[in-house]
Amino acid sequence: MGKELILLSKTLEASADLSSYQYHAMQWDAYGKAALADASSEVVGILQNQPDAAGKESEIAMIGLSKAVYGDTVTQGAYLAPDSNGHLVPTTTNADGYIGIAMEAGSANDIRQVFLVPFGLLSASHSH
Repeated sequence: MGKELILLSKTLEASADLSSYQYHAMQWDAYGKAALADASSEVVGILQNQPDAAGKESEIAMIGLSKAVYGDTVTQGAYLAPDSNGHLVPTTTNADGYIGIAMEAGSANDIRQVFLVPFGLLSASHSH
């Protein structure tokens, strides 16, 4: 498995106990706190640590090479978006619909290296 190289990260307050969601996709909740992303989320990045209660610091990788949990079979080079569990899965939507690119192939529940390219986060329509 490749190494991590985080170029941009952000510390957010956790909205809940996120200790079981290290390397899962995160979104902002209505209060600007880190929450588990789902398939309809604007993803802010991938959780790097394991905050064990609401209010604890959650370190979110936004741009760079990060580990991430896959939710399905993924081929190297696939565009990735979150599923309903915050796992990354292949997507064929436009640039606003994905968070990164698979650097390594893998299967469901594998932790693999991804290149975080948050095009939805950087688009002009983003409201945060």
